[in-house]
Amino acid sequence: MKQNKKIKQYIRLIKKDRDFDYAYLLILERHKLLRMIDSFTNATHPYVGIEHPIREMKLCVELISIILEEDKIANIYMQQFGKHKYTVTEDNQIILPSFDIKIPIHINKNNAYRFNKFWIDKDMPITILMELRRKKAMFLYNKIRNRMFAWWW
Repeated sequence: MKQNKKIKQYIRLIKKDRDFDYAYLLILERHKLLRMIDSFTNATHPYVGIEHPIREMKLCVELISIILEEDKIANIYMQQFGKHKYTVTEDNQIILPSFDIKIPIHINKNNAYRFNKFWIDKDMPITILMELRRKKAMFLYNKIRNRMFAWWW
């Protein structure tokens, strides 16, 4: 019975698969990490030091939420950004009006050149900052995942 429930959970996730989108794989990994966090937290015989891998798994879950733009900050950004109307020119270029979006976090721009080689400015538009935030989260997630891959799975 328990195995069927687990299979049904994964089937629900697999149904959302799109060939052109890698988000499905991140959703699967987040689901597995959440299951592992629960399993390790509630283990009857946890080993000494288990809190460190659990902390890294929780961090990776948060990073996946940032990458998928499902975290609180991305929701605030999308709510504010969605209020503004844009126009499309005849040659299919999008023209955004000038607007000021306030997000309640600081995004470190000091090493932005590592993630955005084309345009670096001290006064980056919010759209570039949010993409920078997403790219940094992806980099950090992959760094932790590569280091812990053999141990986690």
